Amino acid sequence: MKRTGIFYGSQTGNTAAAARLIADELGIPPSDVRDIASASTDEVMAFDSLILGTSTWGTGELQGTGRCSFQNSGPWIWAASR
Repeated sequence: MKRTGIFYGSQTGNTAAAARLIADELGIPPSDVRDIASASTDEVMAFDSLILGTSTWGTGELQGTGRCSFQNSGPWIWAASR
């Protein structure tokens, strides 16, 4: 069975809450919903598909944990909600 991981960046908790709601609706277990700021390349690469989310500030600027780089063994990922 294919696994979908949800990775989010959240400073105020709103994007984390949205990630949990999306997981509930899609039947994704809570263990597959993770904060991107503490995720490793191996954790990301373990999934067949990803849902990425991050909040933005003001006119669409990324918040602090919205950018991440997995340079050791995986692709570079930049997720933004606009």
